This record gives sequence, structure tokens and C-alpha cells, in this order.
Amino acid sequence: MKKKIYTIGRDPQSDIWLQDNTDVASRNHAVLEVMGGGKYLLTDQSRNGTYVNGIKISTGAKVPVTRRDVISFAHVQELDWNLIPSDNTSMKIIISVLSVVAVAVVALVVFKVTGQKSKEQTATENIATLNLYTDDLNIIGGGGSVNVPMEEEQSTEENEFERVIEADAEPDSAETQEVEQDDAKPQQPQPAKEIENPIDAIY
Repeated sequence: MKKKIYTIGRDPQSDIWLQDNTDVASRNHAVLEVMGGGKYLLTDQSRNGTYVNGIKISTGAKVPVTRRDVISFAHVQELDWNLIPSDNTSMKIIISVLSVVAVAVVALVVFKVTGQKSKEQTATENIATLNLYTDDLNIIGGGGSVNVPMEEEQSTEENEFERVIEADAEPDSAETQEVEQDDAKPQQPQPAKEIENPIDAIY
């Protein structure tokens, strides 16, 4: 358990022993109280004074100090802050809070990245499915009709055109046979027309 009060002086039983052979420092020179959060209270109990950053403090008064202050006991010896364990409770709290915030930020980033990848994967699958259905069919929106592929349509038109050409090129078989029969019959000579009145024929 950490101490809350540190005694400082020439007395060897003090928590912080001032090694002074000149007897300038007092046996019970000062008291340092740990308040927490990096704050301390220093109380002078000496004959020759205690100085904080070069300024003498009043005897018996509790003066707030920090680990950044330079404390001198009768200008004989300065306080070694390493002899007093630092109160890092506030630092632990700050580190804990920062750790929680960092974990939350990482989790949020991972969630967003995963969601974005899932959306992209879904979109890719939808596009692949649409391409699968539209490879052979050209779907007209709303009508439900399907266009025949261009190559098949063009082939159908060419076949139809060839059938029309062939039909026009072949004459009717019955008419052809009749004409052939007429050509094969010998021509009968037409009898001469009798003239009833020779005079009428002259005139």
C-alpha cells in the first residue's frame, strides 16, 4: 500500500533522510502529503526553512506542489522525487479510456469495410445473374416479347427471299403444257371465202 504522508529530516527514521553533518537541516524538517492526481501538500517544520523553486514557504503552512517543482531543504539538499512513487492513477484512467476508444474505432472501421465488401459482392452477383439471362435473350421492358437473335432473323429473311425468287422463276405448269400443245397442233388452212357478187368485190 502506498504511503500518504512522507516525513523528511535529519532523523534516520525519516522516510526521506537528509544527510547533513552541519546540523543546518532539522531532524523533522518537513512533511509531504500525497493528495492523488499528481498533487502534493508540503508543510515546513524547520528552523532554517524550506524553499519551493527558490522561494521560502511559511512554516506550518500547507503548500501545494507538483513533481515539476524544485524543493530545497535549507539549501542543504533538494528533494529527490524518485524516492516518492508517482501517483499514476489519472494516467491509468486516461490510458484505459484511450484503449476503449481505440477498440471502438477499429470495430467501427472493420464493420464499415465488411459492409462495403458485402454490398459490392451482392452487386457483382446481381450483375452476373442479369448477364446470364441476357446472353441469348433481349428482353423488351414491360411487353414480355422476345426478339429473335439477329443472325437467325437474317437467315429466315434470306430463305424467304429465295423462295419468292424460285416461285417467280417457275411458270405455271398447266399454262406451260397448254402452250406446248397449241404449238404442236398442225395449222388447218382456212377455206377461201366465196364471193357472192363479183361486182361488189371490185367495188
